[in-house]
Amino acid sequence: MDRFEHPEGIPEVLKAKEKLSLAIMKILEKQELAGRRCRECGRPLPWNYMFGVCERCHHGGRRRGSGSGGNSGKARRRRSSRRR
Repeated sequence: MDRFEHPEGIPEVLKAKEKLSLAIMKILEKQELAGRRCRECGRPLPWNYMFGVCERCHHGGRRRGSGSGGNSGKARRRRSSRRR
């Protein structure tokens, strides 16, 4: 089964998509977007990174406000507020 109802229009759609993509890229090149940073250590993150914490902090268990790399007080408070 064909995925498109009118496959003859595909080249036109692809050209329009490319034109739009180039226009967006030009706009983004002109803007100074603030870079994303890890909320734990401040390392730069890629603009499209899915998480707010870098891999090193995630796997190392680093938490802000903790000198030993363990859980912060924030995590302890969350646990203590659970119903038993």
